[in-house]
Amino acid sequence: MSYLKISALILGLLVLAGCKESASETASDVRAARTTAAEEADAKRLQAAAVENTNRAEIAAAAGVQARADAVAQKDMNAAKADADEVMSDTEDRASLKTAQAEFELANTQAEGRFDVAKQQCDAEQGVGKDNCMARANNALIADKAAAAAVLSAADTD
Repeated sequence: MSYLKISALILGLLVLAGCKESASETASDVRAARTTAAEEADAKRLQAAAVENTNRAEIAAAAGVQARADAVAQKDMNAAKADADEVMSDTEDRASLKTAQAEFELANTQAEGRFDVAKQQCDAEQGVGKDNCMARANNALIADKAAAAAVLSAADTD
């Protein structure tokens, strides 16, 4: 069952049950959702930074391969350089893809965090207002995830 269907089912059950939160409960839930979203985003930022550091090390290693190839005897220079260029190109391609994947995960985590905050804010409303609020929150989540996927897809095809 998709996340959207599950969310709609939960929302429907809450509406049928007449679930009402007090303003302080809603505010507390919103604060908790914001804190969780911020913590998850921070964790993804750290992961992205770690991936970037690993990528830099891989690129540096590939640059070392290229430098050693330049020291090879003149008759072997063209073949060695071609090999090093291929290693460098492959490494850069992998590094770019890893970075794009880390940024994709970060964007998805941030989108989920914004959605969780919006859900908590929607809990303060009732009836059609709450339905509209949740629809806007779901649409924003879908749009955010689609944008992140498009960026990742573009990086993957490069």
